[in-house]
Amino acid sequence: MKKSMKRLGSILLVLCLLAALLPCAFASGDEYCDAIWMGSKNSYCCWCWTAPDDLPIGRAVITDGSLPGGVDMYVNGDGQLYVEGTPSAAGNYSCTIRMDTVNDRYYLDLTIKIDGGSTPSHNPSSKSASDSLSGKVGKSLSSWTWGTENGESINSLYVSSGSMPNGLYLNQYSTYFGVEGTPTSAGNGSFTVCAETYDVIYYVTISYTINSN
Repeated sequence: MKKSMKRLGSILLVLCLLAALLPCAFASGDEYCDAIWMGSKNSYCCWCWTAPDDLPIGRAVITDGSLPGGVDMYVNGDGQLYVEGTPSAAGNYSCTIRMDTVNDRYYLDLTIKIDGGSTPSHNPSSKSASDSLSGKVGKSLSSWTWGTENGESINSLYVSSGSMPNGLYLNQYSTYFGVEGTPTSAGNGSFTVCAETYDVIYYVTISYTINSN
């Protein structure tokens, strides 16, 4: 009887140690990021964020602050964070979103600036543009940007067709956006980014070449 109790105690101890160590097997550490997104009251907005390690986000929760009224957050089927909706009031909003991938836990300090906008019936025009970028596997790409023609603020930003190179992601600024990150594999191709402003929707087709080391 004593031997059985002792064996049971050993098993419970091992299980407790495994439970304590298990999270470490799925997350190597915390990463902190920040972003500033712009939008307009009564105008549909859509923002997308991809984890820098290019791995799918398993879940996302707001740990502090709140999103604008009329705006929701979710993780899509490809493991990307989407924040979208039609803001019901102007103002500056901030929140911290915690996101987990199999490797890391990310904390995104997000600021969303919503201006007064106009009526929902406004119909912007559309323009097409093209550009190119190049990089090397394992080397950080942080200086590539594309700006709107007349300095308009970008309200919504997402990849509308094609796929970005592995390891790269979009980052939205006030009047321009950047393609940032560290490429993880060589190759070439193209993808199209939709950058929506109040007056113009830009479709920017970006051709890329990623060279090996």
